Formats: sequence, structure tokens, C-alpha cells
Amino acid sequence: IKSDAESGWFVPPIDQLLEYCPDYLEVIETPISLQDIRHKCNKFSDYCRDFRLFEADVKLCFSNAMTYNPPDNSVYRAAMRMSNNFDELVADFKEAQIQVAINISDEDGTQR
Repeated sequence: IKSDAESGWFVPPIDQLLEYCPDYLEVIETPISLQDIRHKCNKFSDYCRDFRLFEADVKLCFSNAMTYNPPDNSVYRAAMRMSNNFDELVADFKEAQIQVAINISDEDGTQR
């Protein structure tokens, strides 16, 4: 969140944005904000154990913004940029986890 100056668009719960986007809930089926995601991480241990749930929610947050806003809108552009950055971070994270697993396997003498 702190790595992008425009992340503020995605932090507050959607309820706070409805006065500026009265048709949002008609367009977006499953609203979610970065604050909602943080709350899930802090509250639900199963959520943190399954990285796919976390990854899907972050992607949904940015996808919702790109669905609701036109491509020439600053919120759309910020969502696109942050989504791409997130994809890169996830790829790096997954690669690092694979390397950790390989190293553990090598130390145990087990076959890969």
C-alpha cells in the first residue's frame, strides 16, 4: 500500500465511496477494499494459510476499480499499475517459496 502514492483509492471500505459512486453496487457484484483484505488477514487464520484467497481478493479489488472506471480515469490507471506490480510481487514470492522448498529438499536428501 505504501509503495504507491495513489493506493489511497483502494484502502477505504467501499461504503465510504458510495456517495461519490452511487451506482457502484449495481455495477460491482463483490466489492472489496484493501482495508477489508487487511481485516481478513488479521481476523481469519484460514485466510492467511491459503495464499490463493489473499491473491484473489487483491486482484478483485483492482479488477473492480478497472470495471467501474473508464480506462482514461486516474483510478483505473492506478488500479492497472498496482495490479501489474502485485502480479510481479506474487511471481517473485512464489519463486522464492519454490527455492526454499528445493533447498529444504536438498538438505533432507529427499528427491525432487
